[in-house]
Amino acid sequence: MNYLIFGASGATGQILTAQALNDHRVTAFVRDPASLQPKPNLTLAQGDVTDYESVRAALNGQTFDVVFSALGSRHRGKDRLNTVGTGHIVRAMRATGHTRLIVLSSLGVADAFNSWFTRKILVGFLLKEPHEDTRGMEKAVRESGLDYTLVRPPRLLNSPFTGAYRVATSPPAKRLNQIARADVAHFMLRVAEKGEFNRTAVAIGY
Repeated sequence: MNYLIFGASGATGQILTAQALNDHRVTAFVRDPASLQPKPNLTLAQGDVTDYESVRAALNGQTFDVVFSALGSRHRGKDRLNTVGTGHIVRAMRATGHTRLIVLSSLGVADAFNSWFTRKILVGFLLKEPHEDTRGMEKAVRESGLDYTLVRPPRLLNSPFTGAYRVATSPPAKRLNQIARADVAHFMLRVAEKGEFNRTAVAIGY
């Protein structure tokens, strides 16, 4: 399959890109091409997701089976990178006829999955701005008309792949508390390859 990955140089995006290259062709959309090492079947598209024209240019004249977004703000959501960047991705996909979008989101925006402390203190106060940005991003995706999947992990760990994660579309009896980025990337690729969870938000964690 042929994939386009936005946010490919980020902490999760790099792992997603590396895993995807095991079996697929990948175009990695990055601000700085030096952030990724050249590899077979990897094409780099330089640009900035806050600039619509560079996002559109990455999609123009191409046929991607799946577009991934693994965007993450370095300014704790104050720049609204997720909302603005994802809005540009959606707009460009619609303009170029691409339909399948898989987006890295956050379990923090899924109130029913979280404890009172998470909802009121972490999301409602300490991490209010980044989660408002994530909510704006999800709204843009849900209203896009695209065949999307929103992937919602809890706290992300820089630990090895396990393959032992749980997946839920409704709150499980035991809360999902954390997950390795490598497992998130694995699940996102599974969704792409199997066509699962279309037009759905899905939680993943341990």
